[in-house]
Amino acid sequence: MQKLPPLLSLREYYYYVIENEERYLNVYKRLFKKLVKNAIDVHHNLKFYKVFYDHGIIKGLPEVVNNIVDALFNGSRIYDERGKTYFLYLYGPTGSGKTLIGKVLNEIFYRSLEEAPCYRLVKLDNDKKNNEVNIVNICKFNEYPLSILVTDNVTIPMKLKDEIKKEIKYKGRACDKCVEEVNNIITRKSFEIRESEELKHVLTKEKLLDMLSQNFFVSPFIPENLNLDISNEEMLKIVDKIIKKSNRGILHINLDNIKEFKEQNLQFLLRIADGFVTFNDASSINLDLLPILYSNENILEDVKNNNTLKSRIIKFIPVRRLLSYSLECSVIKSFGLPFSHISPNSLELFSMFIVGTRIKTDSYSYYTYSRDTEVEELINLYEKYENYKILTDEEFKKVTERLLKGDIPIPTDGWTEGIYTELAVKILYSHYNSKKNGCLTLTDVKKIINNYADKYKEASNIVMKKIEQYALKDVSIATILAMENKSIYDLEKEFNYYKELYLTKFRDGAKVVKRAVIYVDIDEEMNEVAKRLFLTDRKGIDSIIMEYYSTTDPRIEGDISFSYILQKNPSLIEIKESIKKYINWASFDNLVGEDIVKKQKLIEKMKSLGYCDECAVSTINMIKEKLV
Repeated sequence: MQKLPPLLSLREYYYYVIENEERYLNVYKRLFKKLVKNAIDVHHNLKFYKVFYDHGIIKGLPEVVNNIVDALFNGSRIYDERGKTYFLYLYGPTGSGKTLIGKVLNEIFYRSLEEAPCYRLVKLDNDKKNNEVNIVNICKFNEYPLSILVTDNVTIPMKLKDEIKKEIKYKGRACDKCVEEVNNIITRKSFEIRESEELKHVLTKEKLLDMLSQNFFVSPFIPENLNLDISNEEMLKIVDKIIKKSNRGILHINLDNIKEFKEQNLQFLLRIADGFVTFNDASSINLDLLPILYSNENILEDVKNNNTLKSRIIKFIPVRRLLSYSLECSVIKSFGLPFSHISPNSLELFSMFIVGTRIKTDSYSYYTYSRDTEVEELINLYEKYENYKILTDEEFKKVTERLLKGDIPIPTDGWTEGIYTELAVKILYSHYNSKKNGCLTLTDVKKIINNYADKYKEASNIVMKKIEQYALKDVSIATILAMENKSIYDLEKEFNYYKELYLTKFRDGAKVVKRAVIYVDIDEEMNEVAKRLFLTDRKGIDSIIMEYYSTTDPRIEGDISFSYILQKNPSLIEIKESIKKYINWASFDNLVGEDIVKKQKLIEKMKSLGYCDECAVSTINMIKEKLV
């Protein structure tokens, strides 16, 4: 798209519009076009919209983003067909990200202006005193400049209007001020034509553009994206001021602070939705803006029960809380935690607990383990879903039933139950303030979760077990490295060889592989490598590798690693007798002789895995009984 000068004649702008694919973009189309660019098909009409995630800390929420894109498409169609500015409606509990979604849409909107700016109608004013020419804005509502050529009450022949409408693809109308300006020019020019005795003059498109381009120009501008609280009693009185600022942009309307819809609240919303507003001074305008309503789940019932307002909503879009622990972890990190050091896996496991509290169990068995299993399966399912991994039809159906069921759905999970992100951050800050040091260890996470164990039993049981698994995994790896005098990079190198064997077998169909000067069975070689890595279950390793390579997540960079394998399943590490005999684990805090040297070496290897001295010792003490 060519860069346009800051000032164009009306004729130049007219031909820019009809010669470019952009043509006229209303706000719905502007956002929709930007979002669908480079979108990636994932599963069952689910798409990954990369642009959306590039402009904010919003993570996951696939069905929410897909719903927004669908609503923008429908809103654009309604606007084209009826000239109506119907609402997007985002509803959800505290901490679900509604406000952040609005900020992302703002960011995308303003980025789109860099590629296809908004223009407004202006004229030039000669300031003879200062010997300069000033640009004066004609339209106080900043409406689409070419609307002056097709509006009903402008004195242009209907046949000519119809011809122009087909070319510029626009059927709206201009405000009274702009119409008055245009009619004055046409009247004056027509009088001049009659005075010059050109009685056979026929007004063509070219002559019309010539006539108007002597007086009218267009200049780029940036619309405002406004945020309103509809509880304001003065809304109807200031609607003209609001529209003057937000026309051609986004109008964010918060419903949370109203207890009931009063008449003035409803009338304000309906005037916006009508797309055509008449003001107290009898002036009127065709709106071109995207109005978005935001509310919590309590206000939802009031909106659903108001049939007039409900009919003006494009789509009811539930915005739930995150259900991916890895994404929740990255969001929590973005708050800027106070800890001087965070132990490996500790924040991820804390985030897993937070996500687990947001999952509602369906089974009510006497035995707790059945509910634990259900929640753990859902945690793993949502981790795949939120990160756009491949799902089976059965898995996708389960997600759909829990998150998208009903005409105006209330998700089963990620709704009002559980701990929201801001509260999770407050919990971490509170723990930090109660400690004497600044490190977040696995032991700390265990203490925090224990405070909520009675309220969130399933999430607590699951993560408590995993904390010990992760601790045992890291201590075991550090012990292996200490015993064999290796580094984690040596293990990664060994795993890279295993991965090559995997790909050779499953991608190329090989049955044997060359070892030194002889050929051996490829499964035998893979078993040997797995033993050197102290891995117990080849099926477990292979399933993780297979899932990794089948993902459609476009954000994954690099390649699968040994650390990734153990992150997915820490129980794959085999606790051999040599690990148990490495040191006197029972007396770890009071070692003597050669064991002191071994202890220091072990701690150094723990530090190479990302631990500090404090959290290394804390982690070892947590699970040393299991190694005795």
